[in-house]
Amino acid sequence: MALTTADSGNTLVQNFGKNPAVNFNFMLRVEGIYDLPCKSVRAFQRENEYELIQEGGLNDYVHMRRKPISKPFTFQVERYAGVDIFDPLANGTDLVLPVILMVNRYLAYGDFLPDRMYVFTGCTVMSKEYGELNAERSGLLIETTTIAYREMLCIENPATSFLTEEAWKFQGTEKKGDGNQSAVHYKAGDVDDREPVLEEARKRAEKWEFKGENEKPNTVPLKAVQPQGQKTKEEMESSARKWPNARSAANVAAFLGKK
Repeated sequence: MALTTADSGNTLVQNFGKNPAVNFNFMLRVEGIYDLPCKSVRAFQRENEYELIQEGGLNDYVHMRRKPISKPFTFQVERYAGVDIFDPLANGTDLVLPVILMVNRYLAYGDFLPDRMYVFTGCTVMSKEYGELNAERSGLLIETTTIAYREMLCIENPATSFLTEEAWKFQGTEKKGDGNQSAVHYKAGDVDDREPVLEEARKRAEKWEFKGENEKPNTVPLKAVQPQGQKTKEEMESSARKWPNARSAANVAAFLGKK
């Protein structure tokens, strides 16, 4: 995992917000061991309840006194059906460990470096809503899970605001390139059926290889492939009938009479 330092634009007194977090790279961790990929997590909030007390003769504002919480806090998770061997979010489950919603910045799953984490404690699965089945429209089956929780903590990781992934770049004429991202994603043991095509592309790339900064590329003229059974341009011009230069009635009649 190669990371470089990024200019986040955030100093002690100034913040230009040059390196914000993304909202599409996240993972839900349940019971500390189950990582659940999600389609979406609907917007959630933690709201305190207050009692409003109006003081007699005071018309500018009211007094606010906090009341006990009268209903549980909830958040909803949308997930694709059929991706789990075991569903840890069965309806009615009381989770022992906190549920952690990790929001990542750049890296893919496996090298997860969360930029922000939402930690939900005292979670209980309240309900599950199964998606619509429609034979007239294709789509993916979705399940919506409603989870109630007692407390929610928002944990920031400010170190990731100053980190960025090393960008992919060319490395000579190599097809894999350089950097964390590779142009070829085949693993060891996989069969690469594109090798003949890549070999032909590699040969074409060598024709434009630069020898130095001030030198022209080493180009090789390409010969056009002549389809079998067709005449060349020279043969067609030699056998073509040419219109007479002196256009008179006799010359035109003689030209049209030729086969």
